[in-house]
Amino acid sequence: SVRDVLDRRLQTIAYKRHLAKTVRQARQYITHGHISVSGVKMSSPSYLVKFSEEESLGWHGHAMETEAKPRREEPAAGA
Repeated sequence: SVRDVLDRRLQTIAYKRHLAKTVRQARQYITHGHISVSGVKMSSPSYLVKFSEEESLGWHGHAMETEAKPRREEPAAGA
């Protein structure tokens, strides 16, 4: 069904595997080249992930351990 096809899209699987907080964020990570499948950088959020590839989904190139990088602290006022 249509639902089954949409659930196999890379952006949906990246979201469900907690690589992003939202589907929209997953789409952005993919288009910016941060997600890989079987070690190959993917740039198409609509890529249909095969069941055999699902376990090899992860970050490309560098290890991002959290979804969002911590913000830099601002210097104290008057310092």
